[in-house]
Amino acid sequence: MRRATRVVLALALALTFVILGGPLAAPARAASRGAAALGAAYHAFSDGDYSRALTLARRIDRGRVVSRDYVAYLVAQSAALLGEPETALGELRALAADKNSRFRAWASWRAADCLWQLGRIEDARAAYA
Repeated sequence: MRRATRVVLALALALTFVILGGPLAAPARAASRGAAALGAAYHAFSDGDYSRALTLARRIDRGRVVSRDYVAYLVAQSAALLGEPETALGELRALAADKNSRFRAWASWRAADCLWQLGRIEDARAAYA
């Protein structure tokens, strides 16, 4: 992940914590609750622990976070980086269809990457076009 992308993502998460009044350090016991859980998943992701990030992000109750697209992003990207393109593809398609997601354009391209990894070359070509 490019440094600029990490910085923007970190700033957005910090702003979410401030708005929701949550702590900046997420305890492990908050694995399925709100912004603290999102912070814990992002921390694992930024540390390169994609397996832990995927586990934590999957546990998040998306109804308890404002930035649901960040949860989907963490699940999708972690799964893709762990070699689980089918898992990533479902999340990416949902992100690409979400007109309010900041990840919409990125998700379309990343979904095409996953289709390619799955050997669905013609579908991937169409998605890249």
